[in-house]
Amino acid sequence: DKQKLWRYEGKIWNPDGERYVKNLIDATIGDLSYEKGLQETLRRVRAMSDTVSFDSSPCLFPAQDKVIDLRTGEVREYQPEDYVTFQYSAAFHDPAADSRPALWFLCTSLPDPRDVLTALDIVTAVFIRLPLEAIIQLIGPGGNGKGVFEKMMMALCTIDRVAVITLSEAKSSRFGPAAVLGKDLWILSEVEDVRSAINLLKKVSTGELTDSDTKYGDRIRGKPHVLPVLDCNNPIDFGDDSWGRMRRVIKLDYPYRFDNVPGTRLKDPHLEETVTSPAVLSGLLKIIAAHAPFLCRSRRIYTRKRPEQMDAEYKRQQFSLKYFCEECLSDETPTNDEGETAQAKLPRLTTDALNEEYEEYCRLFNVTTPVAKGQVGKYIKERFGISSVNTTENKVQVRYYPGLWLSQKAKRVYAELSRNYSNYTETTGELQENIVENGISSLLTTATTEEWPKEVIEEIEKMFRYIQSCEDPQKISYKDYLQSAVV
Repeated sequence: DKQKLWRYEGKIWNPDGERYVKNLIDATIGDLSYEKGLQETLRRVRAMSDTVSFDSSPCLFPAQDKVIDLRTGEVREYQPEDYVTFQYSAAFHDPAADSRPALWFLCTSLPDPRDVLTALDIVTAVFIRLPLEAIIQLIGPGGNGKGVFEKMMMALCTIDRVAVITLSEAKSSRFGPAAVLGKDLWILSEVEDVRSAINLLKKVSTGELTDSDTKYGDRIRGKPHVLPVLDCNNPIDFGDDSWGRMRRVIKLDYPYRFDNVPGTRLKDPHLEETVTSPAVLSGLLKIIAAHAPFLCRSRRIYTRKRPEQMDAEYKRQQFSLKYFCEECLSDETPTNDEGETAQAKLPRLTTDALNEEYEEYCRLFNVTTPVAKGQVGKYIKERFGISSVNTTENKVQVRYYPGLWLSQKAKRVYAELSRNYSNYTETTGELQENIVENGISSLLTTATTEEWPKEVIEEIEKMFRYIQSCEDPQKISYKDYLQSAVV
């Protein structure tokens, strides 16, 4: 609003200039103050004031104590000429600053150390107020860390800079576009369907010029820079297989569940409080300041997978049983290298063995909701025309599928898919279990780690080594990590 008077208050500009002038006049001349005189004074003050564009430097990070130029990493004092009207929640110079709890949270929630770098890139991208043509998708069932990741970003960004309008409202309401203009982060929780709104998401991520009505105000126009984050319990149908959609969507899988029962990773009841504390947010800010210049130049959020590979994996998450049957099962009689049938030498494919292999397939491809066992048998009958039958093996009754064979192990399918896209990075890292054997350092070097502070890479490496050394997931704890000799 060009008619609004703004007042500089040491660090940021506030839109209360008119009230400040009135209060100053009333305090100075007391009962001699009158409305017509006040309005005339305000008219003259407006005429003497410059018309400026506020918050026009997209790479300035207004911290609680300093201003950070994310293009260069320079940390300096506030200046009136910055024309900043808001502040993010963290201070840069906090004596208690510690990024390790945030890194620990990411390392325990994500399956690959390179995914941690992607998550840190996503956090950094929120504060570069330019459209990066990215749509973030977080996939995983409840209790897996997605929500804490979102709250950590929101805590640093502040609620005023976050949009929470639903996709349907953003698309159908005439006030929808205004809700994301001027926002840095757009959290879309428990998304189940985006087919009708995918074009809107693509336009927002690209920063296309938009017009919108506002409640109780004039119509506004602007280019959004907001980063959309889709929180999905299960894979969703985008209704768009175009390259434009594939290259924009950056997917992070959250395959682990945190609880206090066997088979899950130990739940920290104070995790959200910890990673949103001033000390941890300050530590996270130091990482952002160090890495942001690289992201400002590249304008591309790092991911260890090509868009095609990510989409191929995503389809397997959507239709896990269909792809498992295509890639791992066959009703053709197996033959050896000479073309002779090898049926007599192969073990029967029992229902238990098939279900175990399907579960392994789902684990490798981070399928959040595998098909129930009863539905597996039904699908196999529909697809192959084969039903399981009873037999006896070693005096034990089992069920097996006559004429159905395991043509390929799930691990081999996963490895082959990884190799198909290995030219994207120097080393793909075929299986999560092989991280220690292959070397966590070698995986991290594929992420152009010179762009990251050395101590951050070293900390991620140590954390993953410790996590891999824990045979019982209930023993994975930050306290034990800090005390562990592995560190």
